[in-house]
Amino acid sequence: MAGPTMKDAQSAVLSEEMSIFADQTHVKEMLHEYLRRVLLNKPDDPISFLMDEIKRDPFVIPTLKPMPDDRPEEEKAKHIDARPAEEKMALLKDIFDKFDTGQTGSVVRAEMLVGFMEDKSILLSSFPKHTSEIPQALELLDCGKKEGTITFEKFADGMMECLAVPGGR
Repeated sequence: MAGPTMKDAQSAVLSEEMSIFADQTHVKEMLHEYLRRVLLNKPDDPISFLMDEIKRDPFVIPTLKPMPDDRPEEEKAKHIDARPAEEKMALLKDIFDKFDTGQTGSVVRAEMLVGFMEDKSILLSSFPKHTSEIPQALELLDCGKKEGTITFEKFADGMMECLAVPGGR
């Protein structure tokens, strides 16, 4: 049986980019809310109803507060990455370079996320205490471009912030 094709990889990256966009812009919640309103009201003309509803009572993006880490201190201590910053930066650079194959100085965030999903060892070998937090932090990084490209500096800053708190959540 043949392995994944280039088309499969491109499809996975596109899917990841769409998912990140939908999460960051709250598209899923917005569509859910407007669908709920249509189903509750059962209008004869759903399109006109939605247009009026959007003007009259627009969807408000929910404000999300970060979940507090209420684990006991001794439990949190088990999940701290206490290695020196230089060591963590070197490991982050190795990870970044795996995705910057053309040595351009930037990578596509979605490609990196897909790579983490396909090869769990990338994070397990370098940051075993933060295997779920690193992808989450990467999704939250502001890439500044629609293409979702990030530089090593942007990646390292975001990941070092993630590594500064206990993992394992």
